[in-house]
Amino acid sequence: MLKFVVLSLLLIASILTFLNPPLAAVAWLALVALGLKKDRALTLKILTRVANAALVLLAVLVITVAMFGGTIAEIKKEMIISEVKRWVMSQPQLVQKLGPKVKEFIAQQAERLIKAEGLDRPWYENLPYYLSTVVTLELRSQVLRSNTGSQLVRDITMERLPRTVLLFTTATIISAVAGILLGLVAARKRGSFVDKFVTFAALISASFPMWWIGMIMIQIFSYGLNLFPSGGMTSVPPPKELLAYLSDLLYHMALPLTTIVLVSFGGWAYVTRSILVGATKEDYVLAAKARGLAERVILLRHVLRPSLPPILTMIALSLVASLTGAIITEIVFNWPGMGLLYWEAIETLDVPVILGLTYVFTLVFVIAMLILDILYIILDPRVRG
Repeated sequence: MLKFVVLSLLLIASILTFLNPPLAAVAWLALVALGLKKDRALTLKILTRVANAALVLLAVLVITVAMFGGTIAEIKKEMIISEVKRWVMSQPQLVQKLGPKVKEFIAQQAERLIKAEGLDRPWYENLPYYLSTVVTLELRSQVLRSNTGSQLVRDITMERLPRTVLLFTTATIISAVAGILLGLVAARKRGSFVDKFVTFAALISASFPMWWIGMIMIQIFSYGLNLFPSGGMTSVPPPKELLAYLSDLLYHMALPLTTIVLVSFGGWAYVTRSILVGATKEDYVLAAKARGLAERVILLRHVLRPSLPPILTMIALSLVASLTGAIITEIVFNWPGMGLLYWEAIETLDVPVILGLTYVFTLVFVIAMLILDILYIILDPRVRG
């Protein structure tokens, strides 16, 4: 029990390392001390995984920044010039005093600030600065804005992320639960009509592109039956009362959520069934049957538990994908999430937003893989060795 508590706390500290390093520092010192005292080998193994995750994240960041390094410098210069111009033009007395030399004054002040920040030097000399700017999402968008009018990539991203989580993560959880349960039923009744029906339904479900099913759903339930809205997250303008707003949100969310679940649950059911059927042929399962154990005990203890690592991998990767959204699906339903934001950034060539989203997606993926590694250590003793 103590080992599980320590591993859970280390997991929390690992996430905080990427999200809020200053806050995680104290937790790391205390947890590492406790871990080294209770289980030195296991703690060192987990620390190695954390270090590897940090190196992967750093490598991706360096490569990404290297690709856009010159562009970042130009964007920063434009931001400085714009801010200096705004400051000068907000002071009528100064503008009147300078007269025709106002443009020259703006250029001189901007040049001074550009040199002070080292933006006149080659981009690779400012690599640490660029990395810190991307990590903190302090870049300013060239085109896109948040609903509050902010140009900060951090504000724009944090505004869109909950919307994608609301739709895609909810759909992923529903699809995973439904698919895994159907896969369990099919594996338990292998060769029966239920097994064949689940397999057939799963293959049909996973055979169509999500965006295509989405368009059909819109054609039938929006334009044909007029039961659901064709797109958007809320009505325009949205209701002001909380209950009315939540009701309106669920009303707009129903069609895209149903579409995602219909397309996704089949893959879960088919893969889960295949994994469990393969596990039933193992020697230890045959030995359990020879000992006369109940079928339910064999399924849960000897079949399901050893099969959890690949299923957990599927869950983790699906949750990561759900956080990034789906570009075409969000375009079809006009859902203002991360996928639609990525499309808007690409369409407008908004490099700061593209950089910020690339970092966020990489961060989420690295954290998910780190969580998987630690969960493997908890669930599978063979990994600990």
